[in-house]
Amino acid sequence: MIAAAIIGLCALQQAATAELQFVQAKVQKSRCIGLEGIAKAVQKRVTADAYAEVKRYWPDAHPYVEEACFRRGEILRSLGESGAARGCFEDVLEVAPDDSDFYIRALLELGHLCRRAKQYDPSLSYYSLAAAHHKGSLSYQVRGQSWLAKLNLTLKEYETAIRAAKLWRKRALSSVEYIRASDVYLCALAESHEWEMAEKELKSLRNKMQKQSTAPSEEGKSVAKALDGLKAPRVIELMRQGGR
Repeated sequence: MIAAAIIGLCALQQAATAELQFVQAKVQKSRCIGLEGIAKAVQKRVTADAYAEVKRYWPDAHPYVEEACFRRGEILRSLGESGAARGCFEDVLEVAPDDSDFYIRALLELGHLCRRAKQYDPSLSYYSLAAAHHKGSLSYQVRGQSWLAKLNLTLKEYETAIRAAKLWRKRALSSVEYIRASDVYLCALAESHEWEMAEKELKSLRNKMQKQSTAPSEEGKSVAKALDGLKAPRVIELMRQGGR
């Protein structure tokens, strides 16, 4: 299998059309299924190179080129090559129309890579750009908003986290997401020594979601699970103890 993958790596060449070039890369990706260890890593490398050929041969062929750059970035990231992956996602920003979802998804991926590398300022910048990118799908905009709230909480930037979490909650696309946004908001309130206000807000949240959480449906179960998973009650209690 490894030898076959290496042969495949050497056999890459320009296809007749951009679509066929992209399909060729997708075929290589499908060959990763079921592989493990070195064989899978080698096949991923073949796949990454196949996606690179789309940009090499068809730099203006939308929508194939932006997705190829994005998929290559995903693969390189999975191989632990963060720097190379970052370059691919930056390529997406250069080649993709700004109304392509791959554009806003690349902003999010760059935010994640910077966050994992503890490069927090650029990470926040990428998340901010995603949250404000109104040409992208709303779900990705909200995802950017969520990471603004979560990362600012992690960095103990409580006032910023509170503002970001409140906006995330306002933009939430489901009750479960509303609860998750509220959890960040409540934790930021409590950790900024406003635990009494956080306690009131927590009670309000539970009252607001009480009917939904007891509904005999899958959504009801999801809402109940989200409420059970709240971190805020523990944080509020710790801050209460510390404030006495």
